Amino acid sequence: MPSIFPEIAHEYADLKQRDPTGYVVLWLHVLVDAVEGLRRSQSRAASEFIYDESNEFFDEAARFLGFTPEGLRDAIRNNLKKGRS
Repeated sequence: MPSIFPEIAHEYADLKQRDPTGYVVLWLHVLVDAVEGLRRSQSRAASEFIYDESNEFFDEAARFLGFTPEGLRDAIRNNLKKGRS
């Protein structure tokens, strides 16, 4: 299966240095699961996780990936639109 976001480099050699507690990795997994949930169906929980602007966990995962939270929301929204057209 192709990457959801091919523009994101998946080089995590320095992951332990960037996320020594492992919390961000957990939220990255939740984020990917939410995106996949939206790709398969209209998951209310997935939609709320991604599009709730007060979700600090999404915000931290976005920043970890090098996005602003709104920039990542826009990238997800655009990616999902492309997949449905």
